Amino acid sequence: MFRNFGRSGLRVSQIGLGTWVTFGSQITDEMSEQIVTLAYESGINIFDTAEVYAAGKAEIILGKILQKKKWRRSSYIVSTKLYWGGKAETEKGLSRKHIVEGLRASLDRLQLDYVDIVFANKPDPNTPMEEIVRSFTHVINNNMTFYWGTSRWSPTEVMEAYSVARQFNLIPPVGQTDEEDDWLDMLEMNDERTAKKVRSYSMNETRKDDEDREDRHAPIGPLDWIPAVGVMRYRNFGRSGLRVSQIGLGTWVTFGSQITDEMSEQIVTLAYESGINIFDTAEVYAAGKAEIILGKILQKKKWRRSSYIVSTTPCPDASPRAHLSC
Repeated sequence: MFRNFGRSGLRVSQIGLGTWVTFGSQITDEMSEQIVTLAYESGINIFDTAEVYAAGKAEIILGKILQKKKWRRSSYIVSTKLYWGGKAETEKGLSRKHIVEGLRASLDRLQLDYVDIVFANKPDPNTPMEEIVRSFTHVINNNMTFYWGTSRWSPTEVMEAYSVARQFNLIPPVGQTDEEDDWLDMLEMNDERTAKKVRSYSMNETRKDDEDREDRHAPIGPLDWIPAVGVMRYRNFGRSGLRVSQIGLGTWVTFGSQITDEMSEQIVTLAYESGINIFDTAEVYAAGKAEIILGKILQKKKWRRSSYIVSTTPCPDASPRAHLSC
């Protein structure tokens, strides 16, 4: 499934692949390539990184993979984020100097002529908003990126950027990356309201965590990110007292089919160590092989049974052809 990114015409997959924590750090370059390949072949078209991820290594690894795969550049989207580029004072923040030089450095690491989206990775109280908006307009006008967005900015800060853009005929941000409590995940896919949740906000309202909002009147759209090691968030499962991580690991399509058992084990281990505590499978996935592989991994790891959750879905058809029909 795809949706427009903010109020732009850019069509992004509902799920994107991020490189925080893992690429250049917790997993090998070979596994990174397998994950990117699987994501692309599964229909994911947006790959997100940042200059600060693994001190630039994440961009380098992603760039090498994209160069090696030789996919049409028009068939995928790359986004990166700027704010922390180095130790020097001039290598941080959102000054015109750092936005221009930082993006050039990111493009060199990625081996790309342009990225599709560049985000301001956090607000910069030390740089005038006019300078920030003019700088992002500059990199767009010079074909270094197509769009710019914000990350973890408040509604007031985004509104100020819009006001400056309108006043001086500049280009406003079109999207916001943010950490959301209500991530569209496997636990609520059957909830019709969840499918409509676009956790963006209008410029004249504060965030309401438990309220569904349509985004058609919001001038900025969301691109959510999921916390990683040490900062995973949890919530109750429905109206029960069961605490589940805000994102779970599913086994559909991949386990027992598109990836090796060894890679399945690496993924489950990484998920568990990152704070994910729910693993979802089903009787019908890979004709039962997904359940078998997941079970073997959990037996091998010997984690406390009380520390994780397993969910499965039995096939409603009990006939011998059940796996072919349900």
